[in-house]
This record gives sequence, C-alpha cells and structure tokens, in this order.
Amino acid sequence: MWIRIGFSSHSERENKRPKKGRSLIKFIDDYTVIDVETTGRDPNVDRIIQISCLTIRNGKISDQFDTYVNPEMEISPFISNLTGITNEIAAAAPTINFVIPSVMDFIGDDILLGHNVHFDVNFIYDASVKSIGSALSNDFIDTLRIARRLFPDWPDHRLSTLVTNFGLPAENFHNSLDDVIHTYRCYEYIKQLIQDKQIDKHQISAIPKRNIYSHKTSAKDIKATCCDFDPDDPYFGKTFVFTGNLVRMERKDAMQLVVDHGGQCGDNVTQKTNYLVLGDYSRNWLVKDGKTTKLKKAESLILSGQDLEIISEDVFFGMLEEYEALKGQSD
Repeated sequence: MWIRIGFSSHSERENKRPKKGRSLIKFIDDYTVIDVETTGRDPNVDRIIQISCLTIRNGKISDQFDTYVNPEMEISPFISNLTGITNEIAAAAPTINFVIPSVMDFIGDDILLGHNVHFDVNFIYDASVKSIGSALSNDFIDTLRIARRLFPDWPDHRLSTLVTNFGLPAENFHNSLDDVIHTYRCYEYIKQLIQDKQIDKHQISAIPKRNIYSHKTSAKDIKATCCDFDPDDPYFGKTFVFTGNLVRMERKDAMQLVVDHGGQCGDNVTQKTNYLVLGDYSRNWLVKDGKTTKLKKAESLILSGQDLEIISEDVFFGMLEEYEALKGQSD
C-alpha cells in the first residue's frame, strides 16, 4: 500500500509552521512561481520528488529552476502514472538536503505564486526546516484563491480549468515545470483581465461571503446548521468522501464539520468527489490488496483527469486549522 497515514494530536499540529508567510491577494510584476510534485499529499509522511521555480521580473520570465528529487523512498505506481516520475528517474536525482539550499537561494525574498500554493509552501517549509534549519517565511499569492473569488460560478477552479477557460496553451499537467508555467500564464492573464475590465484590485479581497444553504449531499442525514460561508474556506463548495475509521472524531461529526463550512459529503466516490479522506481501515476484513473500493475508484478517476485528491485524516483537519489560523491573522 503506497499511501501512509500519520496521526497526531491537535496540540501537536498547532503552530507547526509559525514562520509561514501570509496569503495575499495582490497583483504584482516581480515574484517567483513555485510548484512541487510529491509522493503523496501529507507533508508528515510524504516527500518531494520534483521542485520547479520561475523568477518573474516585470511580468516576464527571467530565470528558471527545475530538478527531480530523490525521496529516498519508493514512489507508488499511481504517482508515477500521474506525474511521469519513476523510481529510476528519482534514484538518479539529488536528495532534498542538497536541493533545498539552492531552492532557498533561488527564491530569495520574493513573494511566491502558486496554484493551491499552501500545499507547495508546506512541503518546502518542512523540508527547509529539516534540511537547513531555516523556515520558508515568504508571503505568497494563490491563483486558486483569486479564481474562486473572480469566477464563483465555475464548477471547479483547478489549474487545467483556468488554462482551458482562458484559452491558454495546455501542455502536460502534474509536472511541476509545466505547472509553474501554467500558473504564471494564468496569473498574468488575470492581471490583464482586471485591467481590461477595470476591476478594482482592492475590492477582490473584499468580496463578501456568500449566503447559501448546503443541503445537496449524498449523505442525506447530514445537513448544514448555518448558512454563512466563506469562499476562501478550503471545505467550501467541495465534496468529501470518507473511508476507514477516523481518530479525532466520529465520521458523522467530520461530515457535519464539512457541511457547516459550506462543503458537501458523499457516501461513495463519484465524478463529483473532490477529496477522499483516508481513515484507518487496517482492521476491515472487506479490504483486499491493501486498498478499499473507494480508494481504488479515486485513483482511477484521478488518472482519468478528475479534480480529486486523496488525503489523510491529518491533512483533512489541517486544511481547516490552517485556514482558521490565517483568518485569525487577518482579522
């Protein structure tokens, strides 16, 4: 089984990245685009297998950094199929201890840009602390966050959707070098769109919360107890499916947490699922080949191009905790 699950208490997760920069909504001409490919979604147990960066000056690419990384662990067939990075490719690459100093030097003091950039920042932050004892503290801009505010009626805001809807060149996805180029093009497109349509840049960050009731869910017994949701909330507008036993709370309580933050829950993995949350199913006698039916279905859908991520319980709760911590900083 290729996905590992690490469990930690709430207190252990608090202030895990105390020097992490701020999430900004800004439109600037000088910045660094970042993206990583990894063995999985959980920084606690997974590792980086590719890092790519672009230096942008005056809105143009001025420099590039790209390297594969030896994770010193096996890359699953699923990740190899998704990213094209095999164990043979990774084995010939330098380890993260050799790569991180060059990455930090390349980034410097720049504001960082990425799509769903919290994911990339978290992995680089943890790797830099472990490798060189220095935290990544740069502020960052997330094109996912901006797109959600500018285009609230879109069914999803994944990078490939932005590229398609903007009519931009579409190369490979799930390769960090291609993805930093896609992200750069999308950000510059959005900047031009704002200028052409004379949108007040300062008002984008002040777009009000949307008041909706979230009852559309396959788990029919779970209904929202509130109706005031924030589009920046990581659970907002997303469909979650759970498999296995959760440690921190009962599954029904986790599902209630989702819908109370504007998300939806399903009983089965479908084409509408955005996240499959893995609990502990080691004692489930129905599990064959080390994977539940839901996990196998999710892997198949991801390989077919669906906007779906497989995450551990730790990552699931960490998404909300990080959002609330950043929200508290801005209040």
